[in-house]
Amino acid sequence: MGVLACLSLLVANPAIAQSPVPAPWVATDIGGPALTGSSTYGNGVFTVNAGGVGIRGRRDQFHFVYQQLSGDATIFARVDALTAADPESRVGVMFRESLSPDARNAFAYTSGDNVLGLSRRTSTGARTNVTSGGSGSPPVWIALRRSGSTLTGYTSSDGSTWHTVHTATVSMGQTVYAGIAVSARSSSLRAQAVLSRVSFWSALPNGQKGADIGTPSPVGGANWANNTYTILAGGANIGGNSDQFHFVYQTVSGNVDLVARVASVTAADAMSRAGVMVRASLSPDAAFAYTSLGAIAGYGFEWRYTSSASASVTNGGSGSAP
Repeated sequence: MGVLACLSLLVANPAIAQSPVPAPWVATDIGGPALTGSSTYGNGVFTVNAGGVGIRGRRDQFHFVYQQLSGDATIFARVDALTAADPESRVGVMFRESLSPDARNAFAYTSGDNVLGLSRRTSTGARTNVTSGGSGSPPVWIALRRSGSTLTGYTSSDGSTWHTVHTATVSMGQTVYAGIAVSARSSSLRAQAVLSRVSFWSALPNGQKGADIGTPSPVGGANWANNTYTILAGGANIGGNSDQFHFVYQTVSGNVDLVARVASVTAADAMSRAGVMVRASLSPDAAFAYTSLGAIAGYGFEWRYTSSASASVTNGGSGSAP
């Protein structure tokens, strides 16, 4: 099981006075559960009461707090508490093709019996497949990343180091419904879930792209907001004869200067690092030059002078973010 290094640390806030969910969020029941659900919001915290017999089989019954999104994105949430109606009551984050109860979807969750998993319906009206991915009791972080038709569920105990639950293929339209899903797994009782730090990571600035180099596991992702990049990255290393890392880039011609302020590096390893790079191609053995700041190792300059050569490195002294 791999881990992700993260360039920012998220901190949970306590709940205070509640009110209905704010726009652009919408809350609704899917599949007509016998007991209707409800959702409230206050100080960054969602409280969701849900009936419904489950997100399972060929049709779902649950309560959904969602927004519409287009393209690739990752949704994060911290499950602060779950009062279960059944050991299989579930709470988590979902991408869904439509609001129909038999729609294609992917759902990363934790359950009343503290089982983590990824469920998915790969075609409209098909049976739901479920893969369990370990155990985790609230408070626990859940994330779901959509990259084309690839859906990957993650979990974390602290919001900074992430473990892959499972990856599945679910082909959905460009625009999907994304958000919090809660199901009681009961027709006579409601479950209640409390979630905080719910956020989406999606578009990069025009002309820029994010890519995993060298097929790291787990996969990485990036978000741009308020003039700040937040990057999740797996990968063994940048160095040797081949690299594994997450790269946010744009193509350029001729000479170029790159300047960035590394605000923070949350390490998965003593050699976790972040910085700026010029690279000849997206091949894992490409020539490159890279100036970096390590979470522990300080400053460094590294380069591979030609494709497939062994990379060289020069230590630049101690330093820490920012």
